[in-house]
Amino acid sequence: MKKRFFSLLCAGVLMSGSVFAQELTPDTIHALRYYNGSDNWFIGAQGGINYPGIEDVRFKTMGKYIGYSAQIHAGKFFNPTLGIRFTGGYDSYWGANSNLDNGNYHFNSLNTFVDGILNFNSLFCKYKESTKVNVNGLLGVGYNYFWGYDNELDKQVYGNQNYPYRTTGHHFLAIRLGMQFAIKLSEAVDLNIEGTLSSTDDFSNAVYYQREYDYYARVLAGISYHFKDRYGDRRMKYDYYTDANKVADLNDEINRKRNELEEASKIIIKDENVYSNTVDDDIRINYLINDYKVDKTQASQVALIAEYLKEHPDAKANIVGYADVKTGVPVYNLYIAQRRADYVKKMLVKGYKIKEDRIITESKGDTVQPYENENDWNRVVFVTFE
Repeated sequence: MKKRFFSLLCAGVLMSGSVFAQELTPDTIHALRYYNGSDNWFIGAQGGINYPGIEDVRFKTMGKYIGYSAQIHAGKFFNPTLGIRFTGGYDSYWGANSNLDNGNYHFNSLNTFVDGILNFNSLFCKYKESTKVNVNGLLGVGYNYFWGYDNELDKQVYGNQNYPYRTTGHHFLAIRLGMQFAIKLSEAVDLNIEGTLSSTDDFSNAVYYQREYDYYARVLAGISYHFKDRYGDRRMKYDYYTDANKVADLNDEINRKRNELEEASKIIIKDENVYSNTVDDDIRINYLINDYKVDKTQASQVALIAEYLKEHPDAKANIVGYADVKTGVPVYNLYIAQRRADYVKKMLVKGYKIKEDRIITESKGDTVQPYENENDWNRVVFVTFE
């Protein structure tokens, strides 16, 4: 009889080992990492040229009216598709006036804009961490201050007609639309080349004539520097984790095999007039990134803990929470691992009426990695009994 028992036990161990091996190499799915407000920030500076769409400026004489522009910016991406940036810039413009000796005049502008960023690569194609060139659409609203008009502009006659004019400082709201090419030079640095067209009040160049708006085109080039995020990376990345449905199937299989072994052992033990009711030395509950609540696919594991504690009134459960070392920072990982352990305890106390003093919780954070070669499996809670 003992020989039969040990044969069955060995078969069960091999069978359980086979299922466990499958758990270590399950189907995986990937999702973007969890990011918060402090992640995915960048800063940069650009310089280039501008061209004004104002009174008497003609495209055929474009070269006479090209000025220079400079801009600094800071921003962040909320996800691979959407971002925001804040800019501050200076523009040196040239306008046309046939009454002036040299036919043109000079004025300046300070501006600040808030631009929305739409990444067309991620919008129309799947986001790839290795993409070298990103095409971004820009749409912004801002504020312009114009000043420094040439003194010669203080004339009532502008060109051949009487144009209203005003040469004191001007404050106007503006909108702009643009396109940017972000070329990845390294993990930290991008080369940015962009063109924008902004629209503001017709008095921006001190002259008003039969139009509601003036237009200003800019072509800028510069660099952006990407800061490290909470994971130590400078670009958004995917995390790979176990498919919850696959985990559920594997857990069901484990529980079925466990029940078969338990029933078989009861028959053998009954034949030898020895009573024993055993349970595995530890029970494992797996988690997705940043989760601490027990997923419905793992609820059967909590039920096993409760069943054992009810069948063994003197037993106590030790619940230890873990976090994987590649996600988050040590302080947060210690916190999330403790929440995982505490939540299992809460389920046992409130859902199964187990006394609190029979349950001990502990957090190892990421200081201990039970699975050295499978990072994702270290988001786990282990339960042992004493």
